[in-house]
Amino acid sequence: MLLEYGTMPIIQPIPLATRGKGIFTATWVWIMHSRKWLVAEDWHYAINGEAFIIPKGFKFDGASIPRIFWFLLNPIGLLLIPGLIHDYAYKFSKLKFKTGEDGPLMTRTECDMTFREVAIAVNGFKTINYCAWFMLFLFGGFSFRKHRKGDTHAKR
Repeated sequence: MLLEYGTMPIIQPIPLATRGKGIFTATWVWIMHSRKWLVAEDWHYAINGEAFIIPKGFKFDGASIPRIFWFLLNPIGLLLIPGLIHDYAYKFSKLKFKTGEDGPLMTRTECDMTFREVAIAVNGFKTINYCAWFMLFLFGGFSFRKHRKGDTHAKR
């Protein structure tokens, strides 16, 4: 897979909801919830020469890696770009062409394989990326199904 992009995406952190919570609740939120990010400007990229866009305003959490494992693999480190593209694909079951048109519907398997191949194109670590992809295989269905509630293509 050939992945091309001119600049890194411009993203802004969305605060974790810890303010005004008791110490135990705030600690629970800090430990168990992933930080969400907002795409602040349209981000353009190409996969195998096909131009795509992640539109401004899209919210994502990157690779959903439990905080206890962040010392090994930070979700906004090596996996930021693949996590962003994958989160968009999971949310909408498709990618968006740069022209603004929606791409074809994607199955969960296609979304997950896109994550793996984009990750390899970005960082070159096949073993790490195959491990992350395997975790998606095991646990990604929860998130994918959550986004499909009410979709007309939920049974894909």
